[in-house]
Amino acid sequence: VVVERSSKLPIEGVVRLNSDLDDYDDKLGGTFPRYVDWETRDVWNRSEKMTKVIREFLAKKIPPAAIHDRVMGPDWLKGGKGEYLVMPNFSPTGFTGSHLTYYSAPDIASLRFPARPGHVYDVLEMKPVQVAREGDWMTLAADMRHLPGKIYAFLPAAIDRVSLAADARLTAGSDLSFRVGVAGADGKPIDAVFPIEVTITDPAGRAQLHVYRASRPLYESAWRVPVNAAAGTWTLRVRELISGRVAAAAVAVAAAGQPAVAGRLDDRQVWINEPQMVGRFVGEKPAADTPAIVIAIDAEQPWVRPHAEKLVAALGHAAPRGRLTAALAIAALADRPSADTDGDDGPDFAPAAAALLPLLAADDPGMVRAVAAALGTIGPVGDDDFVDDTIDALSR
Repeated sequence: VVVERSSKLPIEGVVRLNSDLDDYDDKLGGTFPRYVDWETRDVWNRSEKMTKVIREFLAKKIPPAAIHDRVMGPDWLKGGKGEYLVMPNFSPTGFTGSHLTYYSAPDIASLRFPARPGHVYDVLEMKPVQVAREGDWMTLAADMRHLPGKIYAFLPAAIDRVSLAADARLTAGSDLSFRVGVAGADGKPIDAVFPIEVTITDPAGRAQLHVYRASRPLYESAWRVPVNAAAGTWTLRVRELISGRVAAAAVAVAAAGQPAVAGRLDDRQVWINEPQMVGRFVGEKPAADTPAIVIAIDAEQPWVRPHAEKLVAALGHAAPRGRLTAALAIAALADRPSADTDGDDGPDFAPAAAALLPLLAADDPGMVRAVAAALGTIGPVGDDDFVDDTIDALSR
């Protein structure tokens, strides 16, 4: 257990650092860079002493991630026998007028760290890199002149090829099963984690599947070929994304022998869906404990507030939901006209509004008369008189 110097924890064997770990706090209410150059420098300077104390203590317990002279150091990930170094670039640009952490300057950072597996790849550039080794230590020049960071893969063996096994023949509607591995010169899968790109294309060359996955060290999957897939030679292509090696397999797909799936686009405008359920809702009578009517008003629709208040007052708390539903529907039509169909060069609301009549006729003939009356008084979009006339008609 490690605590600050002034800690009063009564724990036997506790380790007290030679710091209260408060150097980061400026005691003025601000301890983190807020896009202001002077404050960023102040935070960095305050952290130096505390960082030194912690580094000296940890160095006696665990090896460092890396020895370097940069503002931000690397981190390590591990998968199988592979290890992966992630290095961000925070090198200041020297620009003025912008906070220090906004841009990063092209940089080559020298990193010295305990030795890892000896086959090293620049993952973002997908190429091998040279690493110097001195006893139990390695030194790497992280070239960040073209990218804002680096990822390096340290592998137990050099990448030789991608091994791919897949079904050679199948029928549309069945599964295409495949297994992927990244192998060394001995043909065996390398015990590490590899990002891979999987693409399946049809006989016309169109990609039907394009996904990214990881093999550790193998990746196995199955993809259901559509039942109406085109017969012919399909291609399964896998690329591993550390060295860029590629493998491909041809898959002969036979037609399923079923009728082709035919479809027709229905571009008619739909106003009402599930008419029976809507009709049941519209005609349902409220129970005695029906809650008060609530009409939600959008902040960007202040013009509708007086109409909503008038509608609630006219219909009351126990008004049939059918009246409220129809009123709101007719009011909405004033803001969503259909194309002109009656030749008067104006918006035509009648086709849409008339769709409400069959839903109301069975349960509320008076509502039909109100809707019909409203149709005769429809005016321009947003006409307040029309909305008020509709509410008056529905409340009678």
